[in-house]
Amino acid sequence: MIWAGGAMIAVAGLLASCRREETRAIGPATHTEIRVAKRDHFGLAMQYLFDLDATRRSSDDAVYHLNRWLLSHEPQTDWQLDSLVKRLMPELQAIPEVKRLERLQFVPSDRAFLEETWWVHSISKEAMNQPLPPLLDDWIERQSELTSGDHQALQEACRMFDWTVRHIYLEPLLNYPRLITQGPTFGSSESEKQPTFPSMRAEPGPGYRFYPLQNLMTGRGDALNRARVMLLLCRQRNLPAFMLGLDPGGTPRPRPWLCAVLIAKRLYLFDPQLGLPIPGKEPGSVATLDDLRSDAQWPQRLVVGNRPYAFADADLSQLVALIDGSPEYLSRRMAVLEDSLPTRHQMVLTVRPSRLARQLTQVDPFFGGSGRIRLWNLPFETAIFQRNLRKYFELHPSQAQRDMRPLSILRELPMLHEARRRHALGWYVDQGKQPGAKTLYLESRTPNEALARLPRSRSLQEQWGLEREDRESPGQFQARLQQQINLRREAKYLASYWLALAHYDSGMVDVAVNWFKERTLQAFPQGDLNAGAQYNLARCYELLGQSDQAIKLLEKTSWPQQHGDRLRARMLKRAAGR
Repeated sequence: MIWAGGAMIAVAGLLASCRREETRAIGPATHTEIRVAKRDHFGLAMQYLFDLDATRRSSDDAVYHLNRWLLSHEPQTDWQLDSLVKRLMPELQAIPEVKRLERLQFVPSDRAFLEETWWVHSISKEAMNQPLPPLLDDWIERQSELTSGDHQALQEACRMFDWTVRHIYLEPLLNYPRLITQGPTFGSSESEKQPTFPSMRAEPGPGYRFYPLQNLMTGRGDALNRARVMLLLCRQRNLPAFMLGLDPGGTPRPRPWLCAVLIAKRLYLFDPQLGLPIPGKEPGSVATLDDLRSDAQWPQRLVVGNRPYAFADADLSQLVALIDGSPEYLSRRMAVLEDSLPTRHQMVLTVRPSRLARQLTQVDPFFGGSGRIRLWNLPFETAIFQRNLRKYFELHPSQAQRDMRPLSILRELPMLHEARRRHALGWYVDQGKQPGAKTLYLESRTPNEALARLPRSRSLQEQWGLEREDRESPGQFQARLQQQINLRREAKYLASYWLALAHYDSGMVDVAVNWFKERTLQAFPQGDLNAGAQYNLARCYELLGQSDQAIKLLEKTSWPQQHGDRLRARMLKRAAGR
């Protein structure tokens, strides 16, 4: 439990440090401080929030100055509590994050939300510079019935999905624990009732163990984490996006299925588990919900060998549209802040679920039925679960340690964490004296020779701050050095993998091939992200026109996205006339 407690502290420290590491999307372009008048509370808040050199205390000061600013600021927003909030289950309406939606007061956790939104906003812009898969790009170009605006919107939606699939390594989707909806499960008093949601009981489940920011930091997540990232990226591009789920009849938790983006009065469908859009009849196409409704044979296009599509038996009459709206996006305080951000720093900080619902029902009356459009429970369950982290470590120590290990690595190695932040910004190469993501990734790769020398090199131990402590036995000291060696080996592997992605993202696809193939897969044959490296290497070959190489890799992957990879390989074969 010593490591578990340390990991939890490390994760908390990491999130605190993230709160001070905003960059250019909403902050100063360099380390130069913003000069503001002493009583300009809004300006001071921006400085404390977004200065590259801010401290944890500065983060606390930012909340103070935002609240002081509110005292003298006359809100112009037309905010009101959204009617869909009132339809949440009573247990969710009762959580503190929901009960304070109307209050004009910022809280310390808002800093992490702003950090997350900055990452998503920056990525949504950077993803627009990255190429689409050739077959998909060709198909979009042929959609002559779309207006130029709708054509661009479809390209944007596909890019948001493509970025998500390439960057969020797909982990297994846990089964959802039992949802308790009536009566006490033991005892008779009110205090003995077991909480309704498993997140309230600190039970791990699908999608709610991490905030999207944590998924973006570590580059990992399950299908529901991928879905949330996709929906939030679309929000920053002003694309109406929903999570479609299946509800056989008034269940408190529909079965999540597809991301759907509303473009030109159609819902275009993307499957985060497959890592592919739902294919239409044409090669490389993206099916719409209307396509599925009019073609009862659509599941046959998703059969791989003898294995059917996981949702082949989906009853489309049971569909519900779920809107991702974490409490911060629904709050009055964020609406006021969003309206006040300078033009060059603007981000989408709010969502109006009822407005999205009207957009959808106007083009598809099916969703006008009672309960057909709801707020997704998942963001609220995430907030609940994160408040129960300590209990999670106590009840499920092994699972919790596995979950938090990637975050603790970033906490222990700030340079690698900084590389991740600059990668999200699209800051790939050095700018003046400021290193870009690629340089920081390279510097995070400790040479093997140095790792081998560490146990016997006092100078190296001093350089890394690993001197033997007075009360530390030789055995304890060597064990601590070995932990550091293991940590740096893991960091080297992660830096290699992420550097390959950075080369791909910056247009250096041929260089990315080398980093995925030689510096990741061959150098670390047991790496836990190797299936993702194999997939991304195949994507490089696909972009370079080397379909045979891509197909070979896609037919050999072994991870939760395997079904989608086989479909992609088949699609490439057919496009090549094989």
